[in-house]
Amino acid sequence: MKIFNNTMGKEGKEPTTGTSLREASPALEIEIRDQLARKDYAGVLDTLAKMAEAKMVSPEAFYAGAYAYFMRGDYERAATWVGNVLTYAPQHVAARILLARLCILEDRAPEALSIMDLLLEARAEALTEKERDEIREVTGYYGRTRRETVCKNYPHIAAFLKLKEEAAPAPIREAAPQPPARETADDGTLALARQKLEEVRGMQCTLREKVGILSSFAGAWYFDGHFEAAELLLKAAASMDTGDASVLRGLALIAAESGDVERAVRLASAIQPTDFILLGILRDLTRR
Repeated sequence: MKIFNNTMGKEGKEPTTGTSLREASPALEIEIRDQLARKDYAGVLDTLAKMAEAKMVSPEAFYAGAYAYFMRGDYERAATWVGNVLTYAPQHVAARILLARLCILEDRAPEALSIMDLLLEARAEALTEKERDEIREVTGYYGRTRRETVCKNYPHIAAFLKLKEEAAPAPIREAAPQPPARETADDGTLALARQKLEEVRGMQCTLREKVGILSSFAGAWYFDGHFEAAELLLKAAASMDTGDASVLRGLALIAAESGDVERAVRLASAIQPTDFILLGILRDLTRR
């Protein structure tokens, strides 16, 4: 994969530097943004081809093209368009996150982590919550399984994931032990999760909206290590929509955390479009 390759792809329409380039029209930018929101990836690429034909430049449209290729499994072209984004907008956060994902797919975890570490160093304070969630998704597995390496080589990721705070030395834990009330704390969290589930079930909204709300709560509890509470909500969400990718992804990760990698792989395999990043994480777990 040529990550920073700005040469032409099959279409032969990618913009190159020169005085003939012009900014994309607002109408085309709106069109491609709406297509991306609808997951109309073929439409995104058609609109991108029109823009390239007219020698129009738009980092956001280029990112839409990169993401569309990524979701269609064409990682070579996805990487090419990421390169185009970063040529015209070097600090584009979403493009850098996508670049890290592409590196992971190529088994280039150190490069992916370096990209994320540099991004956090430069932009940590300006990141949106959605961007923070995506960075956690990319780096969280390595923080859990390769804590020492991350703390040593990627200090900004370690700070972001709060790894050093969690890794207190054993003598300090013995001198000031935490109260052994994990069962009580978990029972309390589980009770709260059941309460939230009943609240969501009683909401006057669509099933699609309820699934989204349950997934959001489950994600927060999963990140805090309350897997039973997260699983409770995700199973309820799965009963409302058996094919929701976010729900299946969460259940797969929880199964992997509990050691049932075989079940995790089955759940991950049901996600459409195929989540190669999740499958790669599970593949690594089976090799450990």
